Amino acid sequence: MNNCVITIPIYKSSPNTYEKISFTQGVKVLSKWPIVIVTYEGLDISFYTEILEENKNDYTIHYFDQHYFNSVHTYNELMVNIDFYKTFQQYSHLLIYQTDCFIFKDDIQYWIDQSYSYIGAPWVVNNGTSQHFQYVGNGGFSLRNINDHIKVLQKSNNVLKCLFSTNPPLRLKTFFAYFRTSRKSTLYQDSYKNEDMFFGKNCSKTFKFFTIPTPVIASTFGIEYHADYCLSENNNHYPMGIHAWEKPENLIFWRKHIEKFGYQID
Repeated sequence: MNNCVITIPIYKSSPNTYEKISFTQGVKVLSKWPIVIVTYEGLDISFYTEILEENKNDYTIHYFDQHYFNSVHTYNELMVNIDFYKTFQQYSHLLIYQTDCFIFKDDIQYWIDQSYSYIGAPWVVNNGTSQHFQYVGNGGFSLRNINDHIKVLQKSNNVLKCLFSTNPPLRLKTFFAYFRTSRKSTLYQDSYKNEDMFFGKNCSKTFKFFTIPTPVIASTFGIEYHADYCLSENNNHYPMGIHAWEKPENLIFWRKHIEKFGYQID
């Protein structure tokens, strides 16, 4: 079995300056791994394929229904769709690399060897006077054990279709089944918010086989917000990659680190 596939969701033809940097850096640093562009038929993705051809990446394109690329909510539907993971079942792991990520180094094999089911940047709570880690972790830059995700979804697929559906009649029809189930289980608590909360928080509490790192360890894999705090907690261990780096509060910190790779950020 091959170790890992890099999946890059693409939902628009013309990326902005930050997204161009993210994509270019990703396919350069991760060039030893097969890359799959996850998109929908009819979208012009020539900008991305030209870079992949230039860089001589091993890449393919996999199309899913356009519905999944309409909004954050519908993207969450895709991420809890068992067929998404079955598409890549010839691999042991997949890396989600959204186009607001930046990767500094390829430590993927190291993280695969740690045998976690799911790894993403930890979420940090800032109450104004103090900060603390809350959960692991963000899905935009995340490494996932494919079989473990399939096992979870096989056990919970019907309820998830309700929780993440954009179809009001379907949500209403299955609401009471969800209510009964959620009262008995940690699996579905707050699941309707985001798929990464479902996998990172709920699944790790519900299934013994579904393992995640501690927030401190996760911060050496990825950081999303509050970089200063994360680095102070993990002995100044810079992560493999970051998510949402272009946000103003993050760019202040990461600009100099990204520009070291030759990118000019205006």
